[in-house]
Amino acid sequence: MSGWQVDRVAVLPGWPSGVAVTGSGRVFVSAPQHDQPAHMPTVVEIVDGTVQPLDPATTQGLTSAQGLRAGPDETLYAPDSGVRALTGIDSERAGLWAIDVATATVTRRYTFPTGVALPTTYLNDLTVDQARGVAYLVDAGGQEPHGLIRLDLDTGASRRLLHDHPSVRAAASPRPGGILVAGAPLSPDDPAQVGATGITFGGDHELFWNRADELFSIDLEVLDSDDPHDIDAAIVSWPPRPFASDGLDRDAFGRVLLTDLANSGVQRLDPATGRYELLTTDPAISWPDGVCARWHCLRHIQPDPPQHHVQRTRHPTTTVRRLPPPPRPGQRPTPEAEPVAVDDPSAVGVGNERCPSAARHRPDNHK
Repeated sequence: MSGWQVDRVAVLPGWPSGVAVTGSGRVFVSAPQHDQPAHMPTVVEIVDGTVQPLDPATTQGLTSAQGLRAGPDETLYAPDSGVRALTGIDSERAGLWAIDVATATVTRRYTFPTGVALPTTYLNDLTVDQARGVAYLVDAGGQEPHGLIRLDLDTGASRRLLHDHPSVRAAASPRPGGILVAGAPLSPDDPAQVGATGITFGGDHELFWNRADELFSIDLEVLDSDDPHDIDAAIVSWPPRPFASDGLDRDAFGRVLLTDLANSGVQRLDPATGRYELLTTDPAISWPDGVCARWHCLRHIQPDPPQHHVQRTRHPTTTVRRLPPPPRPGQRPTPEAEPVAVDDPSAVGVGNERCPSAARHRPDNHK
């Protein structure tokens, strides 16, 4: 394990999920409103460890955001299904909000036509590439069919991708006993059926998405070709891994960051080598949810105390943490310092354990 040190940034009420950091370093958190009662507004800023709601006039009409991303130009992107539930989109209220946090104004609210956003759609997560002018959103809520949505940020045109594809469809973990959370099965007698959750760009012009302890990717040029046969053949199913993830992001080198539910921490994947590296683990973390990378720093959210063996508490809390990388020997601490990878004996296939690229395979497409 790399031994990254964890700094606590804030302790928040309720069950926030997404975290985003702007180019200037401002930190924002999203809190889905489907857990009642709502403990905080759906999008807030963390300032000196305290919650600062956005101007109500700016967010008027924003119902419930789960995923959250920020661009280098201080634009915050918040997907909203328009309802306070995990399914059943409100087509008139749903959309992707683009908020200029520097001026506290909504620069645009993108909407999705019928056939792109379905009656069962839930906008779970997203990834944004402002340079290419495109965003990809995950539609995966309480009801199927699931899929991805591609949005052109310039024209507002959108289309549905991977509709009901096996890589996004809800399924139980292939691991006996199901998903591991903090080293123990989440629901061994009735393994959870999980669809796609996190999504990010990474590697060499690739899109990654995960489903519990499975990871998939595809070349963006193929995905944007809109040829279903080419797309299906090009999807890469990465080798099975010994941990489930929720949130994903990428760092400045195209490496993929993944929350690690089994080891209560954060992992990093180098797509070029197939190596996973456990950056940090902490038994106090019960469910690492969102993750964001800026300048080699990670921030992730987790419910505290552990909730996977008990009912949710009446007054849950969530911790936002920052993970600055350690310096190399003889090097002063700096955001650009790279971690030194070492084996972590507590997790097979983690740390420096290599997952050979040759072991990748395409998932069977059982329609």
